[in-house]
Amino acid sequence: FIDVARAGRQRKGLNPPSEVLTGGEGLQVRVFRSESEEFSFVAGELRRRHLFDEVPWSKMAVVARSRPALEKLALALSAESVPVQVIGSANSLRDDHSSGQLLRLAQVSLSDVPVGLAQAVEILTSELGGLDQLGILRLKRSLRKQAEEFEGSSDQLLVEAFDNPNTLSLVRSPEARKAEKIVRLMHSTKALAAIEGTTAEAVLWNLVSETGVLNRWVVLSRGVSEVAIQAGKNLDSILSLFAAASRFAERNPTASAIEFIEDQLEREIPEDSLALNNRSGEQVLLLTPSGLIGKRFDTVVIPGLSEGVWPNLKPRSSLLGANVLDALVAGEITQARDLKRSELPGELRMLNKAVGACGQRLIMSATEKEEEQLSQFLPLVHGSYPPTESKSSKTYTLRSIVGELRRELASTKDANPEQAALGLARLAAAGVPGASPRSWYGLLPVSTTEPLTDLENEKLQIRPSQLDNFLTCPLHWFIETHGGSAGSFQASLGSLIHEVLEVSESSDLAELEKLKVSRWNSLEFEADWLEQLGKRQAARMLSNLADYLKQFESSGGSVLAKEQNFNFELGNIQVRGQVDRIEQLADGNVVIVDLKTGKQAATAAETLVNPQLALYQMAVLEGGFQELESISPWQLAGAKLLIVGGAKFQERNQPAMDNQESARFKKLLLDASEGMSRSVFIAQLSNHCESERSYGSCSLHLTPAVSYVG
Repeated sequence: FIDVARAGRQRKGLNPPSEVLTGGEGLQVRVFRSESEEFSFVAGELRRRHLFDEVPWSKMAVVARSRPALEKLALALSAESVPVQVIGSANSLRDDHSSGQLLRLAQVSLSDVPVGLAQAVEILTSELGGLDQLGILRLKRSLRKQAEEFEGSSDQLLVEAFDNPNTLSLVRSPEARKAEKIVRLMHSTKALAAIEGTTAEAVLWNLVSETGVLNRWVVLSRGVSEVAIQAGKNLDSILSLFAAASRFAERNPTASAIEFIEDQLEREIPEDSLALNNRSGEQVLLLTPSGLIGKRFDTVVIPGLSEGVWPNLKPRSSLLGANVLDALVAGEITQARDLKRSELPGELRMLNKAVGACGQRLIMSATEKEEEQLSQFLPLVHGSYPPTESKSSKTYTLRSIVGELRRELASTKDANPEQAALGLARLAAAGVPGASPRSWYGLLPVSTTEPLTDLENEKLQIRPSQLDNFLTCPLHWFIETHGGSAGSFQASLGSLIHEVLEVSESSDLAELEKLKVSRWNSLEFEADWLEQLGKRQAARMLSNLADYLKQFESSGGSVLAKEQNFNFELGNIQVRGQVDRIEQLADGNVVIVDLKTGKQAATAAETLVNPQLALYQMAVLEGGFQELESISPWQLAGAKLLIVGGAKFQERNQPAMDNQESARFKKLLLDASEGMSRSVFIAQLSNHCESERSYGSCSLHLTPAVSYVG
């Protein structure tokens, strides 16, 4: 290597010397098809070296050309339960996950500036706030429901809740309780900081102790999983923050808490410390070549060997061009442009340093990519480019061992499953997650066979949309009714169109547009293009709606009710619901209208037996509209779907029920109630669950469990 490094400034590729390092146990050079396979191989070799060859973690090192590569490797190796430490790469406290969140929370708490939307979301979705993005959406909807008369958006309601936490106490939801807790904690922290003599430590402790995250992290850190590793890092970061606060107080006795917080948030690099970087001493060190000075390891791994990464032959110079000035003064060149330099000798020296730090085992690896070439250092060391591999290596983690043993145990090809069962039993006794059969999905007995509803002692609540879902697929109905559904943007847009139809008093399109604009801020969008798409969809729906309303007005009809509630009982069933619109035709007959904003229109045949429309008609026949005494059953002319999501509005009619049809539907309703009250719900595989156009969530629950043995 030294001879090659002295070759001069010419920028040429390397030819392998006649004598290269021999393979065998001392050297491994591997090339993989993907980066994930390469990282998995590196982690597996490190763990194998530690477990089977009993090499301490501290006697192994991973060397990369740059700091970003080390950070990437640290994440990948930590995920494979390899304890690592990046030497010389400590982040500032503001950039660490947990301490950074605590510092920003403290800054916002002590500030006199009102909380903005971005800050509110960041606080609530932090480890200290405890919500996720779905929780934020639920909280906004709860706030909107509580303040129906508020004309602003749900974002404004969320921001105002930080100024007045009493608004959160009026909302009954788990998300509101978490939000109220953190907001009140921020107010109490500001009051604490206003007391003379309050230190930064006291302010930070008030925030972190009341949230309960420390206890949660302590519990989570007891293990070897990725979650445990991250929890340990969180605790270390918080301890470092309090140590920094203590040092700051000693150096600045009269300084306030906000001064320390702002000082830390301004730091881009960590403050100097006399503490040892490696407290435990048993971690794989991740270094750049410059960090290898004076160090020697049993095992050295050099991953990520790609051309342009290592060697990096891009010409480099100092900021002020000191090397050019030196060459001019020395008379080596007469003009600055005459200086030609190759970075190859320097790259070779760094490789030589990395290889020279290895005592017993050298492992080099790379990933073959279309946009990058393999490093010329690979044939320099190995003699040739090794073949590309695609098979993943064993990682030797407890998680992978548990998975392998469970796979062997469940496999019908394994003639001797006793060894796998014994291994799992030992792991389960040691408390390894996933080893105990009690945690295996598919093996636990059914917790209860009791029916959902006891029809002899209580009434079953049914809504029209639920009946339609049950008749389509009982499993789908169960999942949707018991918390398995998630609101979508299309559902929110549909609700807005329904609201416009409810409050409109005119068929004029401009008036409908004004109503839409006044309520548009209540919708949530993840991107600007989604909002533009929503506006185009809403414009089409409103245009179709205006056309229908004009046609209805010209026919001489009138509107009896909008968004009208109904309620009636049938045996042990209580039916509750709401119809979008009840129209009286010019001849005095009454039609119930159900507005549909989706693009998919029901066929005429499907509408004839539509259970939702039939239930609306049944509500009229059973006197369910108590507030509308003017409607008589003999006036009922049927029900219809008004579909406005397509290019033009469409109507699908269901004729009025006669006595025979009424009796048939009552029987269907009673049969459905018995099915809804049971403990077993049948999946309609061909008609719904496996259909690409069903958009149901039941298909997920049809996947057999990994440990299923039935």
